[in-house]
Amino acid sequence: MDKFELGVFIGRFQPFHKGHWWNLEQVLKRAKKIVIIVGSIQEKGTRVNPWGFEERKKMVEKALKKLRKEDRERILGIGGVMDYPRDEDWVQAVKQEIERLGGEVSDWSQVVVVGNNEWTNRSLEEIGGLSVWRSGLYRRDLYEGKKIRKLIEDGDERWKERVVDKV
Repeated sequence: MDKFELGVFIGRFQPFHKGHWWNLEQVLKRAKKIVIIVGSIQEKGTRVNPWGFEERKKMVEKALKKLRKEDRERILGIGGVMDYPRDEDWVQAVKQEIERLGGEVSDWSQVVVVGNNEWTNRSLEEIGGLSVWRSGLYRRDLYEGKKIRKLIEDGDERWKERVVDKV
């Protein structure tokens, strides 16, 4: 399979779990270089978004240490975008963050977003003109942020089996 020049992996990562890891592996298969973007960076301390941007970034960085050195070197950076009321503004912020992390993009057709959030995918395709590869959900019965946060909230230690590294 031909690889895209740049792959983009966007998620809230609340927390970064094994389903996210599986998606990261899909990005690595499809792109020569990768940027990771943490979404909803203005959120922190709520039931849905308990961790702030810096905490989530550290989770991702810790998980990336498990990659082979040559794959780690393909990751250009981890950034973040906040939410915006208008989809067009959010897409513009994502594209700016992609370029901040990965350098100026002269051909957006060589950028692929890998993910499963339908709103994100549709916005980046229709408004941003980006290619999207829907990777599918990996073991959603176990690896869903909402379920993992509930286990943590309940003091159920099984949450530790579902994340790449303990948060």
